[in-house]
Amino acid sequence: MEDYSLEPRPFYISDDNSVWLFKGSSTARNGAEIVAKRHEFLLLRDKDQFSKRLNEALNVGLAQARVDHPHSCKLLEIRLDISGAPEQYFVYHILEALKNNVWQEVEQRKKRPNPCSELEMWDFLEQTTSALSFAHDKVTDI
Repeated sequence: MEDYSLEPRPFYISDDNSVWLFKGSSTARNGAEIVAKRHEFLLLRDKDQFSKRLNEALNVGLAQARVDHPHSCKLLEIRLDISGAPEQYFVYHILEALKNNVWQEVEQRKKRPNPCSELEMWDFLEQTTSALSFAHDKVTDI
């Protein structure tokens, strides 16, 4: 994908193997860190099922675009990759990587002699629930 450089290996693959997450950077945004969420669609014999899954992937991206919160990834764009057509299609959600990733912060702190105070853990939890609540309010009013 021009404008983006993605790591060759995903850092997450869904249980059903249909969604992969890749770390990367944006050349159009001066090397800013991004996350690419890739939805894979193999040629399905049932065209209705293919349309349904493609529509779901696009709707998830559109819902994400409505969420603008400091503790949530901002959607930069949605891309459709048909280079493998007609056997394979991809929908990419290009997301701005969070500057303060709670998971990374917790992992780093676990290596310290005094990893996290209870107050710090409550702060992380508040950030996460704040983002989820905001997203729920924005997406459910569609």
